[in-house]
Amino acid sequence: MKLKIVVAIAVLLLGCGGVLAQNGGKAEPNRIKFAKGKSAAIVSGIIRGDEQAEYVFRARRGQNVLLKITSVWDCCASFRILDNVAPPDFITEYPANWAYYFNAPYTGDYLIWVSNQHLKNSKSDAAKYKLILTVK
Repeated sequence: MKLKIVVAIAVLLLGCGGVLAQNGGKAEPNRIKFAKGKSAAIVSGIIRGDEQAEYVFRARRGQNVLLKITSVWDCCASFRILDNVAPPDFITEYPANWAYYFNAPYTGDYLIWVSNQHLKNSKSDAAKYKLILTVK
């Protein structure tokens, strides 16, 4: 009887181990996709406190990339562009640099981090944002 209980508990713990491990990992960034025939896409969201939203998009070498962010409420969202090879590595700064334009230096994925630039005197610790990505 005790052996059956021990085996049942072991099986239960082994089955839950994968689920528990999934919560400890970092989420994959959301891929920005363009509608057929379109060169621009819009994503929006809300980030609170020190949360960060991550997006990834693909561009071909030489394409023109334009990113623009707007935010509402008393906080301001900013973005940072990173890549695996070389620049661009760009960070917006509140209250300026809400847009960034560059020629893609390589073909591949580019990562965007959207973060909250919480203002100390604001009523909310959340930033509602809209990120517009254009790739031509």
